[in-house]
Amino acid sequence: MRIGIIGGAGRMGGWFARFFAHEGYDVLIADPVSPGTLTNAQVIESSDVVLFALPLRETAKVIEKLAPLGRKNQLWMDVTSIKREAVKAALLSKAEVLSIHPMFAPTFPSMHGQTVIVSPARVSEEKQAWFMGLLKKHNAKIKIADADTHDRWMATIQGFTHFSAITAAKTLRDSGFDIAESLQFTSQVYRLRIALIARVMQQNPELYADIQLENDLLPEILDHYLEASEELYHIVRTYDREAFIEYFKEAGEYFTESLKNKKGGDAFEETNALVQLLADLTDDNTVRIQAAADRAGLLQDLLTVFSKHNISLTSIHSIRTTQDGFAFHIGLDRSNTDPEIKKVKDELSQQFGVSFLA
Repeated sequence: MRIGIIGGAGRMGGWFARFFAHEGYDVLIADPVSPGTLTNAQVIESSDVVLFALPLRETAKVIEKLAPLGRKNQLWMDVTSIKREAVKAALLSKAEVLSIHPMFAPTFPSMHGQTVIVSPARVSEEKQAWFMGLLKKHNAKIKIADADTHDRWMATIQGFTHFSAITAAKTLRDSGFDIAESLQFTSQVYRLRIALIARVMQQNPELYADIQLENDLLPEILDHYLEASEELYHIVRTYDREAFIEYFKEAGEYFTESLKNKKGGDAFEETNALVQLLADLTDDNTVRIQAAADRAGLLQDLLTVFSKHNISLTSIHSIRTTQDGFAFHIGLDRSNTDPEIKKVKDELSQQFGVSFLA
């Protein structure tokens, strides 16, 4: 099977080019920013599957322009964050249409544990099963939703959450707040909140502008947000304690009721786990070991060296860093600069060829 990616030199397009190549498929790329790649027409003509990985505001226009080139038994896919217009344009072609939305950034090395929303529009069971099989193989979380449903959810999940993070960042900037200094005073909960805001603000502003401006379902959500903010602002400015408690209780009861049947732990359990993980990962007394490739028993072999040197461990976390590789974050009972730790690092490097992250 040959897979063509229009926009394959971009971040998400490049991610899927590597993904499909890793799975053993021939991959063709068309991208005007990358000299030497094929044209859009050449990719469509030569591919069994065509994946559109373009800027959100351009996706539907490009698909509509290329629609006459689509053929029966060919599968067209896209990875855009807003679905309705892209799917509508793809349906103008003769190709089968399966729209997807990877709910992770292309900085993630794998889709393991990540959500991928799948929006079947006009697709055979065989082709849908093929792609779903790839998602399952890599342990992705799959959610099926049509384009309209997808866009309604994204108005809040992406549009509203990004909006609140962006306004929080602008508020801190305009008030002259020293974020770096504040981290010397903070709890891990605050550190996590700041990290999430910073993560949004380090993304591509062109993409985030599209997410804010192109989803016509977002303004209604923002109207509710501004109304709720104004109400709380008035309560605080007028020192209305009873009103604040009532406001807080109403919102809290809504969350409690909404999440009571959620799978997994409650909010405190989940966030406590995240906070403890953040504390472990930012601890100075942590060794960060990069393994180029995973294999059964590798972690056990690494830990044997620590035991041999009589070093106790306070935490162990493994984080995927590449499609096949992991970093092990190992908390220590002593300073990272201890001479015995240097002996351990030297031994690990010599025996297992691992490297160490800063």
